Amino acid sequence: FDYIASNDKDLRKQKSNFFKLAKKEAEITKIETTTITNSNIQPTIIIVERKDFDSFILTQTTEQTEETQDAKIYIVAPILIKGRRDAWKGIFENNNIDFKVADKEFLAQVWNKQINFQNGTFINCELKTTTST
Repeated sequence: FDYIASNDKDLRKQKSNFFKLAKKEAEITKIETTTITNSNIQPTIIIVERKDFDSFILTQTTEQTEETQDAKIYIVAPILIKGRRDAWKGIFENNNIDFKVADKEFLAQVWNKQINFQNGTFINCELKTTTST
């Protein structure tokens, strides 16, 4: 559970909110989770005592945004289906990145198959990178 939550920003926030709400309820003294499997593997039981709830609640973070003009992003996995909220995958300065496209006109061209992607396709764009601390 911790491994999955630690690698997913949205899940970390939901987990934090869950413990924040549980902390407000005086009658909740602990939270117990059990894994469920289809095999004969012994289930894992995790018990979090009330005194430990704070360790699962995220502290306030500050976000810092950096803008890069004319960023060259190689497209690895575009989202070709309209309405999907998944992030695109690309390579920027030899680093794998997940990103969202904000240009509605560009997205319309992608969804209408006016833009084709193949090996080596890249976009030059304004890249806004947000980091939390």
